[in-house]
Amino acid sequence: MKKIDDKLKLLIEEGKRDGGITYERFNEIFPEDCNSPERIDEIFATLDSHDIELRDDPLQAPEESGDASAESLPEKIDDPVRMYLTQMGEIPLLTRAEELLLAKKIEISRQRYQREVFGSGLAQGNAVKLISEVLRGDIALDKAVKVTPSGSEEFGKEDVFQLIQTNLGTLSRLHEECSKAFVCIAENGISDEGRERLLERVQSRNGKGAVLIGEINLKKTIINQLRAELANLYRKVEHVEQEVEKIDQARRRGKRKLRSVEKARLDDLNNRLRGYETTALEPIRAFKERIATIEKWYNEYENAKRKLSGGNLRLVVSIAK
Repeated sequence: MKKIDDKLKLLIEEGKRDGGITYERFNEIFPEDCNSPERIDEIFATLDSHDIELRDDPLQAPEESGDASAESLPEKIDDPVRMYLTQMGEIPLLTRAEELLLAKKIEISRQRYQREVFGSGLAQGNAVKLISEVLRGDIALDKAVKVTPSGSEEFGKEDVFQLIQTNLGTLSRLHEECSKAFVCIAENGISDEGRERLLERVQSRNGKGAVLIGEINLKKTIINQLRAELANLYRKVEHVEQEVEKIDQARRRGKRKLRSVEKARLDDLNNRLRGYETTALEPIRAFKERIATIEKWYNEYENAKRKLSGGNLRLVVSIAK
């Protein structure tokens, strides 16, 4: 165990020094003693806690500009099948450790980005509407929720209906409480201490709501729809904040006070931002941080999936050859 811990320490040192660890270097340090999912979990969690990413290639310094020689130009290929096989042949085969790492990265990044989506008050309100439509029969159950065939050891349709009925009642109550609390937060007469307590209460209830939505096992298309609605609100926030910044820049450039028309416009813009906060059920800064976290883990999720599927296709091509 000490030998493995020494290797992990070396991995962390090199990762911090080089800005990440390549899969090739990972396999050099852990050639055969990292083939179990449990050990992969431990190492991945450790690297993640140190913000060390696994990547295909090391970071490279910008190359000097210059004309490429004729010898360095790739061969022109007209046959589409040959072109495909050539391109796929450039993708390296995955080792067992790389497959396990990518699978774990997919699982962890998916859980993290979905947790951030489900933790949004706006997403929870939209989820309540969606689940209500499913229970009313306006939307087919299997269009919104992953359902295993009846008779299997997993949940069937009847079990899923029972689950979403139970969760919807609690989720609706939590969302209503959060909405009322946020109205109080927006009031001018509330103290800073009182506002902080209410925000903590809202965050706690949104966290519980996220767990309830996660249990329902929504389909990926529905989760992406919830994510898109958050992104749409984010774009509106960005647009308003940019306009506020333009007005302030004009004031600073002219070294003057705001004109009456600018004050009126700023009041309108700030009111819109407060309205967006009520829609999101969280302060603008927290909402923007949530969006950034969602995008980070969603991109990690998609990149890991592409790498794993690319490696699998490369294996198929190598067998076909």
